[in-house]
Amino acid sequence: MDNQNQGRKQPLGTNIPSQSTSSREWLRMLGIGFGVVSIGILIGIIGYMLGTKNSQTVVNNQQNVNIPTLSPPSPTPVDETANWKTYANTKYKYSIKYPPDWNIENVDLANPEKVNFIKQPSEKDIDIHPQMVQIIVEKNPQEDVPTIEWYKNIWAKQIPAGINFDNVKFEETTFQGLPALKANNAIFFARNSFMFRMKWAVIDFGNADTRLIELNEQTFDQILATFQFTP
Repeated sequence: MDNQNQGRKQPLGTNIPSQSTSSREWLRMLGIGFGVVSIGILIGIIGYMLGTKNSQTVVNNQQNVNIPTLSPPSPTPVDETANWKTYANTKYKYSIKYPPDWNIENVDLANPEKVNFIKQPSEKDIDIHPQMVQIIVEKNPQEDVPTIEWYKNIWAKQIPAGINFDNVKFEETTFQGLPALKANNAIFFARNSFMFRMKWAVIDFGNADTRLIELNEQTFDQILATFQFTP
């Protein structure tokens, strides 16, 4: 019997699973699972990095956006001379404005070489001294341009009492685009064959008080700024 059993052999072609084959199959499945997990982790990392980058881009774009600052509208400049009276000199072709409480005095309409604009003080005024702006037009045959030397050598000699030049503050400047000379409270400028002299003063007992002139400088500047030549 034993010999018969020993003589029996396993038929060829029959597969008998072995322990080594099962181990290899388990390792293969483990490798596939690890690969799937690794790919999932890699996709998660890439997604996180892309999301972070997009967030930074949005933040940077927000930082780069220039948000306009709304500023209040600029106030419209007020022309304080809009309601002033206007004087037009048709002979010497110029016009000038003066305040409503000023008047024109001592003017020869036929020969308006000299025009005085005067404000007489009222009971409401703190300053009791009259204020004056004077325009004088003289012939200028040589069409001289007013300079410091011109003032000293020509015009000042016309005054009999003379002038102490130590008290005269000279400034060569321009007026209405023309060369001009400012001497204390007067300004000279030439146009064609005429010399113009504009003087502003506060009359203090017959004299021009320079201290009071400084107190009224703004009004004088406004009047002078309205001067313009006409056709």
